[in-house]
Amino acid sequence: MPRRQIAEGAAAPQQGEPGGEPAAGPGGPRGEPEPEPGGETTRRRRIRSAVRQLSFEAGGEDATSLVEAREAAFVKEKEKQAAEREAERGADESPRRVRLDSLEAAGFSPQSSRLWSFDRETEEELMEEMLLQLAEMCGLPKMSALTVHTFVGRVAGHYSDEVDFHSFTHAVDVTLSAFLLLTRYGGREHLQPVDAMAILVAAMCHDAGHPGLTNPFQKATQSELVSQYGEEATLERMHISIGQSILRSPGCNVLDAAGFSAEEQAWASELIEFAVLGTDLSTQSTVMAEWAEMFGDGGSAAGAEGAAASSCLCGFTMDEAARKAVGRLLLKTADLGCCAKPWAVAQHWAERLVRETQAQTAKELELLVDTQGREAGSPVAGSAGAQAKFHQYVVTPIFRAAAAAFPAFNEGLEQALENERQWRCAHLLAGCASSRGCALTLMGVGRALSEAEGAEAAA
Repeated sequence: MPRRQIAEGAAAPQQGEPGGEPAAGPGGPRGEPEPEPGGETTRRRRIRSAVRQLSFEAGGEDATSLVEAREAAFVKEKEKQAAEREAERGADESPRRVRLDSLEAAGFSPQSSRLWSFDRETEEELMEEMLLQLAEMCGLPKMSALTVHTFVGRVAGHYSDEVDFHSFTHAVDVTLSAFLLLTRYGGREHLQPVDAMAILVAAMCHDAGHPGLTNPFQKATQSELVSQYGEEATLERMHISIGQSILRSPGCNVLDAAGFSAEEQAWASELIEFAVLGTDLSTQSTVMAEWAEMFGDGGSAAGAEGAAASSCLCGFTMDEAARKAVGRLLLKTADLGCCAKPWAVAQHWAERLVRETQAQTAKELELLVDTQGREAGSPVAGSAGAQAKFHQYVVTPIFRAAAAAFPAFNEGLEQALENERQWRCAHLLAGCASSRGCALTLMGVGRALSEAEGAEAAA
């Protein structure tokens, strides 16, 4: 689905600037100018057309009536589109409803054996559904469906279809992981409603504008992003800026639509920034050290043998510092959620990462830079060797902490540990085949892995 994309390496424009978030004005519920042909879906054009017609008819009425008219037009058009899709599918075909209870295949359970195969429009509807359902679960006022729709559409527009891993599908996957951590796995029990909503918004925006090129690449090439956002956490600061810019845009403030006060919205903005900065992998040791200092090292003992009887958060006063720490851990765990999916799904995401890394490698060879340790023989990101190390030093410590905080998430930790073992097996198999010209049986690889694990434990 074609959308306006942010140019690679370019800074996110500000509201009112050319190419930036538009200021209020004629043209539809978002205040956008008329799009160029092919710039948006037929569904969106029809919604905009209906809203413009109602706006014209309600020209003499007050602002409240106009907003109500827009909302009614939006809801009516959504219902019409749903009916049309039902008719197209036919009576004999099961309807594909965008309901979270039908998305077990995208969760962490053993039945999660595949990725969803939704199109971009359906992925946006899934994001909208998660935001609306979380607000309902938190007991918040009924949010405007039009505001949620507009916000999600703007967020989606900042994810490039040319990026293999850090795509809008990744954003949806991370948002779903965050939603499950907050709901099914009990995360929101330790947070305020504003915290939970902020973390879900952070998940949606956490990679907005990602060019498919890492922070080390930005620093090595002294890109325009570095000049605007600095050398530390360059991409994360860009993602935060884009997300906050969207929230400030007319008709997009979902936090205001949820009934939060100005003070609560300021706190949410602070929490979003804190959590998204925590997704920078260079902060791993700091994040884990601060977590252990605040809540103890209970996560280090968590394992696949069974979930803890109670959360390590029980008995702690959840002040602002504690809420920020929990929110950051939630988002960091969600960002790595694909590592806790069944093996076939985890492999799929690793393949995407390999393709994205290969694209960056091609650019580095052009520019004569090396930010990936190619000359030192470091494994390619996404490869079996790299994945095994990534699980061992990044994923497993975070997931152990998450399982200690949210005991029901132990099933996610179990799957991640199994995937780590699979990656180590694959790495050993590849190494044997390449170095000796032979192929080990999986049983032989399993024995070799067990011996290696025994040696590590003894050391």
